[in-house]
Amino acid sequence: MRIGLLFPKVTDRASREALLKAILSIKCLIPSLKSLHENLKYLGVGAKILNDLILGKGNRSTLYKALKDSWKPPAEIPVEIAENKYCRLRSDSIQSGWDLVYKQIWISAFRNFAELGGRRPRKEVGQPQNAEVANPNSQFQFVHFVHELGIQTRRVKERLRQDPRRESIRLSINQIYKLQSSTFVERLLDKMLLELPPITDGPRIKPSEL
Repeated sequence: MRIGLLFPKVTDRASREALLKAILSIKCLIPSLKSLHENLKYLGVGAKILNDLILGKGNRSTLYKALKDSWKPPAEIPVEIAENKYCRLRSDSIQSGWDLVYKQIWISAFRNFAELGGRRPRKEVGQPQNAEVANPNSQFQFVHFVHELGIQTRRVKERLRQDPRRESIRLSINQIYKLQSSTFVERLLDKMLLELPPITDGPRIKPSEL
């Protein structure tokens, strides 16, 4: 401002001082077109994850509307309070419940963007390119969490049928019961999966206790 790069057509000294004072009085970020473009790149990573894992191809609506249209409010909303630790609470209203669900979906997608297939992590200068690290277990856990939040899309239901734990348990059963039929193995596998604790299991607390 002092060297004339900002508002170059305003040449009056008093006017420029008034403009500078007004700018410095603003207590929040002043966005620019460049910052808008950079923010869109950042949001694009999360949007890719939500489209790939939750909505699937063919969605022509906004993410907000598509997710809300597929939301069925659960009696209690799971809230992640620490890594893989959850509590459950009842919301005061449908809208407050949806606001909590929508924010959690985005936060979860951003926190685990690399393992969810958003994009490979950026490399440090002089370091080799990072490899793709999409993790089927992380993707399943994310989709399961989204489903527990009340999002019910065809894509979510498809992903839930692809439980990566199933193949790991099947291999163990086959090693223990080598002479049993595949029917026996699959039935035992179904029972074992039903007995596994829910991913979002946790204590129930009141909203005022958060």
